[in-house]
Amino acid sequence: MRLIEHNSAVDKFAALVNEGIQCWVSAGEIVAKNMDSDPEFIDKVNEKYPQFTHEILMRFEQIGRKSLIPELLVSDCPGYTKLRRLPYEYQAKLLNSGVETLIRTPSGWDSLKIAPINLTRNQADLVFAKDRIRSIAEQRAVIEGNGIKKYVPTLQSEMPYRIRGGRLFITDPVELTKQDLKKILAQMK
Repeated sequence: MRLIEHNSAVDKFAALVNEGIQCWVSAGEIVAKNMDSDPEFIDKVNEKYPQFTHEILMRFEQIGRKSLIPELLVSDCPGYTKLRRLPYEYQAKLLNSGVETLIRTPSGWDSLKIAPINLTRNQADLVFAKDRIRSIAEQRAVIEGNGIKKYVPTLQSEMPYRIRGGRLFITDPVELTKQDLKKILAQMK
C-alpha cells in the first residue's frame, strides 16, 4: 500500500513538472510573438511584474523561438550551462543520449557517455568547446596541452600513496626509484 502511494506521488510530481514545462513553452511563444510586434514588450512585462527580469524574459524568448530546451533551465549544473550554448538540435540530442567524455582508467584511456547533468565542471570544460562538442581526439589534445590533473584526476587506486598537507601516506607496498621520489617531492611543495 505504501509503495503504491509513493509511486503515485512520484508520478504526480513528474506530471506537474512536465505540465509546468509545457506552460513555459507556451509562455515563451507569447514572449517571442509579442517581441516581434512590440520591441518594448519585455520592458512592459518587467514594469508590471518586476520579478520577471530581462534575463528571465530573454530565456523565455529563446524557449519560444526553439533555440533553448526548457529542461536545461531546471539546473545550473556545468553540463547544462554549456549545453545551453549549442544549437537546439544538439541540445535535444545530447540531453537524452549523453556526451562522449574522455576518462582515465587504471589501464589507460577510455571514453564514456555521460549525461550532461552528471558532468563535473572540469569534464564540462573538457567536452564542450565554445559552440560545439569536442571529439575524443580533441579532448585528449586539450588534456595534453593543459595538463592532465585539471581535467582527469588520477584515480586513487592507481597510486600506492597519497599526499595530504605536505605529508606522504603510503597505502600499498611500493618500490620507488630516485625519479619517483623526485616526482613525489615536487608534488609535496
